[in-house]
Amino acid sequence: MILTSSSISSKDYLIATMMAAKTTHSSAPPRTTHHHEDEDDVIDSQMMLYHNLSISNWSAALKSLHESPLSASIWIINRHGRMLPLHAAILYGAPSHVTMKILNAYPNAAREKDLHGRLPLHIAASVAAIVAVAEVQ
Repeated sequence: MILTSSSISSKDYLIATMMAAKTTHSSAPPRTTHHHEDEDDVIDSQMMLYHNLSISNWSAALKSLHESPLSASIWIINRHGRMLPLHAAILYGAPSHVTMKILNAYPNAAREKDLHGRLPLHIAASVAAIVAVAEVQ
């Protein structure tokens, strides 16, 4: 499932994206769906994990993950490209206990590549290198 952070106000687009993602896992033909208010709540709760990670609100990120564990498997498209919350947690410097909770919620995220072909491990290595260089200067 892919959600775009830039189109959060366009919930119809997000719902269409979610529905399209659901149909790719079955042999049934895609179907047209109608917009319902409860779908707004699902999208909002799934976007909150990423949002809280992006603003470094770790306690709110953990709360979002607890309320919507599925959000750990939601792909986000933003200025950094396409990524999962695990990629985002590492990129934004989340504490290890937050990163581990996300990984526990969606273990396959460790094997998923972002838009640039990077595994979460690659992002962690590049973030660590940047921190090390900054500390030397």
